[in-house]
Amino acid sequence: MTRGRRRETSTGRSSRVLATCHLHSLVPPILLLASLLLPGCRAHVPVPDARNLITSGVAPGCLTLENRTGDLVCYVYVSQEPRAWGHDRLAPAEVIDPNSARHFHVGEGTWRVRAEDCSRRGVFQRDALVVGPEGVAVRLFARE
Repeated sequence: MTRGRRRETSTGRSSRVLATCHLHSLVPPILLLASLLLPGCRAHVPVPDARNLITSGVAPGCLTLENRTGDLVCYVYVSQEPRAWGHDRLAPAEVIDPNSARHFHVGEGTWRVRAEDCSRRGVFQRDALVVGPEGVAVRLFARE
């Protein structure tokens, strides 16, 4: 039960006003709880799964993402920036359904790739995926 005192408002209704000493007594436990929970709020970084295959692609400079999981892939990030993922490469209403694929023309080079489900949980992530002259295909069989 909240402790406080009643006061009359301009409309004649009474409202409960919290005593400020109660708010101050809650601050340290709230800060402690927040400090314990915040480290767990970082983005999930998937651990590589041996069932997922990385093979040669279908076109030069092309990254093919084949979704063989039971989950929708709702966000795909492809970047060469070491500390940023950039923007989602899928259109706002676009997803990669289970048992379907999507091609991304990225060009040759080393890329950071991250795929997330609709809850923004990581499904696949590689920090150094090489796209060569023949392209590269990633077949996702399991959530990492």
